[in-house]
Amino acid sequence: MFKKLVNANSTIVVRRPIVILVFMFALVAVSSVYIGNLNIDASPDSLMLESDPDLKYYREVHREYGTDEYIIVGFKPSQNLFEKETISFIEQISQQFRQIEGVSGVTALSNVPLLLQPKEDENTGQTTFANLLSENVDLIKAKKEFTTSPIYVDNLVSQDLSTTAIKVDIEKNQTLVKLIEKRYELLEQLELNKDDQKAISELDLLRNQVSAERKIINQRYKEVLSKVRSILTSAEQKGEFYLAPRKLSYRYQSKVRQQ
Repeated sequence: MFKKLVNANSTIVVRRPIVILVFMFALVAVSSVYIGNLNIDASPDSLMLESDPDLKYYREVHREYGTDEYIIVGFKPSQNLFEKETISFIEQISQQFRQIEGVSGVTALSNVPLLLQPKEDENTGQTTFANLLSENVDLIKAKKEFTTSPIYVDNLVSQDLSTTAIKVDIEKNQTLVKLIEKRYELLEQLELNKDDQKAISELDLLRNQVSAERKIINQRYKEVLSKVRSILTSAEQKGEFYLAPRKLSYRYQSKVRQQ
């Protein structure tokens, strides 16, 4: 039976290729109308089993150390990276990113601590660290730190000091965090009693709530990204900008350039 179906399909394709092509193009055209409604979820929760111990560990680390949801903006200034004007511009654009609704923080060349330049308060004994906006900062020592420190090199700045990254952190969705924690509690209950109908019903409801919350998050990401792009376009004369959700060494996936 299966062999007959295969032979029949092969015969139709060979004898009527134009009809098949027209049908395929029509199918693609109709499907493209709804492509805007396509929602792709590449989060760890959608790619791994709910009860996966690695996923649970990831969530515990995530809860303890904060969000890993962010946008990386690459910036290659038209002037020297360590010129005062360049540093001031990086801080200025960082402030603009901070004002975007849904952004929880911005890490940039202008505000990271220079660990090789500590300062101790004579009155309190408290140690603080300078940054590139501090008075009397040692630029030579700063450049050395940025090219030798594993914290900064190829993460915040390129090795040749021509390009830097600005990390825009997305605000954590506390509602989703609580839903996921509740889901783990229900999964643990079901491990002890697989026939707990109340837990099964609650888990089904919770999955729908998680899915709805993720759609809200995806929409927020789109809005944040749109505003980031708008800011970059208006500041294009300062240099070249790039967007990439990866480490700087994998940079330059998408270039923002005026056509």
